[in-house]
Amino acid sequence: MTNTRRTATEQLLVSNAIDQAIDQFDFDILKGKTVYLDSRLVSGDDKNYLIGTLRQKIATSGCHIEDNRKDAEVIVEARTGTVGTDTTSLVFGVPSVDVPPALLALSGAGTSIPSIPEVPLIKNSKQKGVIKLALFAYEHKTGQALWQSGSKPVESTSSETWVFGAGPFQRGTIHQGTKFAGASLPAPALHILGDNRDGKAGDLSVNTPAVFMGGVIIRKTDVAKKEDLLPSPEEGSTSPDEPAVRQAYNFDQPPLSIQQNPLSQPSGKINFLLR
Repeated sequence: MTNTRRTATEQLLVSNAIDQAIDQFDFDILKGKTVYLDSRLVSGDDKNYLIGTLRQKIATSGCHIEDNRKDAEVIVEARTGTVGTDTTSLVFGVPSVDVPPALLALSGAGTSIPSIPEVPLIKNSKQKGVIKLALFAYEHKTGQALWQSGSKPVESTSSETWVFGAGPFQRGTIHQGTKFAGASLPAPALHILGDNRDGKAGDLSVNTPAVFMGGVIIRKTDVAKKEDLLPSPEEGSTSPDEPAVRQAYNFDQPPLSIQQNPLSQPSGKINFLLR
């Protein structure tokens, strides 16, 4: 039951599929260029979320977003082939059966007999959100092609399972692990889905909290200590703004671990990789 035109699950499925699809795009070839995003070929109820997430991905990939088409070096056209959801169900047990009209005639009943109710032993309902999104980049002045993303359908999933009347057990890409009737369920015997992104290892997901300083990404991961985040004094380089870093990473919390990228920036600024 929902109180809105579209269920929350449907909206989460579509937005999660959008996130996964956009995370796969590699904008390295456009890094450092001013980019105008042409979204005239994007349609659907989730158009605004898709465009906003694309702009975020382009900007965090080292490109400069330009809102004026004539001032951009590169035009990136976005187009959608599919944005939608599907639902499938599977029942092990006795399905709901309507009483045949011939049997009603033989029984002599003057009124209709209710259908035989469903008696499921195991029941599974699965929803999936699907998006097919493609990008094409070309030089603004010459119209020469620079890059095309290719396109393939990307799916997000949500499934609900009932076992002997107990449920629903919820799993899928829109859930954090396995849930029982909406509550997290730490059950090792049940399959817990992780991150299903097919993007490059080390890419910054559009869903990852991060701080940006001077165009450099400082990723919000587990930090061992402040000294691991800031360059050492003997490097003789400019450090990121320490108060901002302290605020972003709350050093008062118990530290865990950090993995530093060995290829540090020449300026002494540091990128951090997620595990």
